[in-house]
Amino acid sequence: MSNLFNKENIKKWNSSNNEYQIEKNGCLKCVTCNEYFPKYYFGKRSDTKRGYNMQCKKCYNIKNIKTLSGEFFKDCDGFEKYLQVSNLGRIITKERVYSSSNGICIKQPRILHQSKNKAGYLYVTIHIDGKTIQILSHRIIAKAFVENKYNYNFVNHKNEIKDDNRIENLEWCTIQYNNNYGTRNSRISKANKGKCSNKTKKRLANIIDKMKTPVIQLDIDGNFIQAFESISCAQKLLNNKGIASCICRKKYISKGFIFKQIKKECFLAIAALRDDSDKHQFFVLETTVNQWSENCKPVGYFVKCVRDKWFFDFDKSGNPSVLSERNISAHKATVEELIEHFNK
Repeated sequence: MSNLFNKENIKKWNSSNNEYQIEKNGCLKCVTCNEYFPKYYFGKRSDTKRGYNMQCKKCYNIKNIKTLSGEFFKDCDGFEKYLQVSNLGRIITKERVYSSSNGICIKQPRILHQSKNKAGYLYVTIHIDGKTIQILSHRIIAKAFVENKYNYNFVNHKNEIKDDNRIENLEWCTIQYNNNYGTRNSRISKANKGKCSNKTKKRLANIIDKMKTPVIQLDIDGNFIQAFESISCAQKLLNNKGIASCICRKKYISKGFIFKQIKKECFLAIAALRDDSDKHQFFVLETTVNQWSENCKPVGYFVKCVRDKWFFDFDKSGNPSVLSERNISAHKATVEELIEHFNK
């Protein structure tokens, strides 16, 4: 075909008796397909007598798009007017006639450049009616050539090479099959080894903070058994690794016992009950203390003892002093009262 358009042949076609110079109703004849088309179907050429190419634009571009061995094209599903896809993974545009300021023009077929997205898959970009559309190459090739018996929604690359879109390398599958295919999981684990996202860091930080919070152990009836300084301490002493998970999931029951989080102040108050002295223990008032309006203390008010023995009174500055002649009664707070008071 290349020898057909040399200078010698062009001189022969320029002769007045050549049939390719004859016009029929303003149309010219193509030397390849032997069909008549309007003049705008032919590219302009100054070295020919008729002023146009000997081939129509369609035949000229088919000659320029060199097909590979064993390659054939099909119309793209959903874009039949615009694209054709190859069994070897190539995508070409189809001929389109459009009007412009220069008159009626033909958009010639061409091989589209395929770019890679962040995931490594090839895609093409086309412009239709003023809109820019990006299409994944492997999906439109699979729709054109690969049979989808079970109406699966995902396309898998058999050799795990994402830019190899030959039809022999594509298959329709489920999302579970695609996610677990081949060495995908091992490659992801190697790539993410030692890395941690911000969400994961926050989640781990929250778990660590929870592990440091105090916890109490109750029986099924809700009776207090003992308190622990932290969840991790409770898991070690009781040899029960399910305490943290039952608290995080708000199930609270593990191995026949109830575990609940408490505040640090509550744990310290419970721990102070073990001492013989009254220091750092809480007392609950049984009578109302009417000492100055700003220091009025009602019944049920919790008072922390700061000395070795219990006392309650306030001086004019509001500081506690030794119990005076006033008859003020109070009892030492129990574990249940402390838990209710601090965890309201």
